[in-house]
Order: sequence, then structure tokens, then C-alpha cells
Amino acid sequence: MKINFDSVISVIKNNWQYKILSLVAAMIVWLVVVQYVNPEDTRKIYDVKIEVNTEDSVPAGEGLVLVTDYSKSLDITYKASRDVISMLNTDKIVAYVDLSSATKSGEYKFPVKVDTGGQNIVVLDQSVKEASLKFEKSATAQVKINVTTKGDVPEGYLKSDPVCVPASINIEGPESKVSKIVSAEINISEKQFTTTTVYSNDYIFVDESGNEISKDYIKVDYDKVDVTVPIQKTKTIPFTVALTNSSGGYADGFSAVKITPENITVSASEDILETLNSIDLGTIDVSDKTEGFSQVFTVSLQNGIRNVDSVEKVTVKVEFSDVVTKTIRVNQFAIENLASKQNAKIIDKYIDITIRGVAADVSKLTSADIRATLDFKNKEHSKGKNDISVYFTLPTESRVAVIGKYQTTVDIS
Repeated sequence: MKINFDSVISVIKNNWQYKILSLVAAMIVWLVVVQYVNPEDTRKIYDVKIEVNTEDSVPAGEGLVLVTDYSKSLDITYKASRDVISMLNTDKIVAYVDLSSATKSGEYKFPVKVDTGGQNIVVLDQSVKEASLKFEKSATAQVKINVTTKGDVPEGYLKSDPVCVPASINIEGPESKVSKIVSAEINISEKQFTTTTVYSNDYIFVDESGNEISKDYIKVDYDKVDVTVPIQKTKTIPFTVALTNSSGGYADGFSAVKITPENITVSASEDILETLNSIDLGTIDVSDKTEGFSQVFTVSLQNGIRNVDSVEKVTVKVEFSDVVTKTIRVNQFAIENLASKQNAKIIDKYIDITIRGVAADVSKLTSADIRATLDFKNKEHSKGKNDISVYFTLPTESRVAVIGKYQTTVDIS
């Protein structure tokens, strides 16, 4: 019987049930071919990166560090059934170096292994089977950071030493490299430094000859450091000293004072310098000085002020020029600050004191112009006779002063 295929095709085209049956039949034929006619196939995967992981490895446990740059890939030839191949996840396939044989410094040839990620394939071949790597003993060190700045500052300003935070870097790496590193260097360059600025900087390692050492295989605790370059205003200000006479009188009226050096240049913030007009060296008591003398002071500056001139010592020379002396008997006494419940009786009726000063004022001075004062400072003294210090009050307009220290005897009851 002759089959009319044109009629059959026309029926299939016009009947969707026949279309579905045709599709199912085709799928069954394909499955039969895959499972029974050609169940397995051989394929390739290209450019699988070879991983070198030293963390928690045998060499890491032995205190070794890798000193070889290794960045290679391999191709894998594998066999699997067609259904596995169709569903294969190549991202799960990993190539890695087996480091388990490295227990001391040296060069090794390690096997390269392939992990299929639990997928049902058989690795037939791989283009790289071993990796040559070198390990060295690890070492640690703390390296100081040195900062160099280059650039001008405006007139009347000063660039202070840079401040680096942190001041040092902790490093770890191959002993052969770590042992050569003597410092970390930072170079900051500006055409002009105008204000205090904080820079975030990278750094380089150098050996004792100043040659740069690469950071390869070196671990550090800071990749960058902050460097503050302080820019402060400068000011030249005078030294001052005060003269006093604890026995009485006014020594500055006839004393010539010379300070060497006279001035000092300092730097500080503008608000500090605005109120800083002198550096006070202190006070000199001239009551027991019979002639000219010199006294040396150590310069001490408050926090935040820099001694630009590096002046450490200042000499103060005091001269008593064109003065005369005179002895005067003083018989006017006053008692101050006597402790309660105590009485005091002055035994001595007078004290002879020496006066020094300008001739015109000394000649006019009489005992009536001078009063002797005993200051008990509200302290209890032992009963009986006590020697108490005396100071003298002189006319405020007189350029005179008392020479020496004096005491008088007092009976305390």
C-alpha cells in the first residue's frame, strides 16, 4: 500500500496532540543515544589558576615564608558522562600546590593537585604537574620611620621637626630581607609650607647604604602613616630679671643690669606669641651683695614654645654704679604677726645697719626715716630669748637699700 506522506504531515501540522507526541519521541531517542550509544565524552578546561595558599600550611607552622612569585594556570583534560558534562560547574574545579613537604628553608618542587569540587569527573591529564617554590625562615623587626621635608616657609615662620604617627613600623618577612632593612623613609616636598599640615604617606624601606629594599614578601602593620609638619610663627623677645632686696630698700634704683644674650627667638602658635612679650628669668636678691656680681640662669620655656636659638644658659651681670654707703642706727621697732597667746619684748634697743644708694638720697636719710620690723609669721616660738630676723622699711622715693642680713634678740613669754 502506498503511504501518502503529504497527508500525514498535514495531519501533524494541524493537530497539536501529534506535535507533543513528536517532541516526546525525539527526547526519548536523544536519551537513548546519550545513555547507551555514547555515554561518556572527553573534554578540556582551560586556564584554571593554580592557588598557593600558605596560611595554616606546614611551612607556616615551621616559621617559613614563601619568597617566590608564582602566578600560573593549567589546562585540565577530563572524562565524564554526557549528562555530567552538561551540568558541570567549572568554578568548583580548583588547582592547588600541595606544600606539605616543606619543613625547612630551601627550594622545593611541589605537586600540583586538582580538586574537582565533588563532581563526578575523571581527570585524565593536566598541563602543569609540579611547581618550583622557595621558602625562607621568617623574621620580625621594628623599623624606625625617618621623615625628610623639602620646601620654604614664609618670612617670620618656622618649620618644626615633623611628627610621625606611628613612629615605627613592625615588619615580618624573609630573614634575608628583614635583616637588611634599617629604616623606613618618607620624603615630603612642597614649594612652600604655609600652615601646619597632616600628610598621609606611603614609605620605602632602605638598607644602611640608603638603597631601597622592595616590600615584596614583607608584611607590615601599617601601609601608610600620618606625618604632621608643624609650621609656627617666630618672635624675638627679650629676657627680663627682677632685683629685690629682702632686707629692705629698692636696689634697682642704683643697679645696672646686663643680660647676655639679651633676646631669644622662639616659635609657637600665634595665640601664644600674641601674649608673650618677655621671658622672665626670675628674681635676684641683692641684700647680701656688697659688690657687682654675675649669676647664670637656665632657660626654661613653657610647653608649646620652641627655643629656636637653642639658648640654654643666660648670664645676668649686676653692677652697683656710683653708690655710697652709710651706717645708721635704727631704734624704731615694730612687731607683726605674733602668734596668739604669746608676748614679745625686744631686748636690743637699737640696730646699726649699712645703707647703700645714690649719694644725694643716702645723705638725706636719717634713723627717723627707717623702721625695723620683726615678722613672727603667726608661728609659735619657744619661750625665752630668740633671735628674730629683721627687715627695714625705707622711704619709697629714696634710691637706697640695706646691705646685709640682720637679727635682734627678743624675749618671748
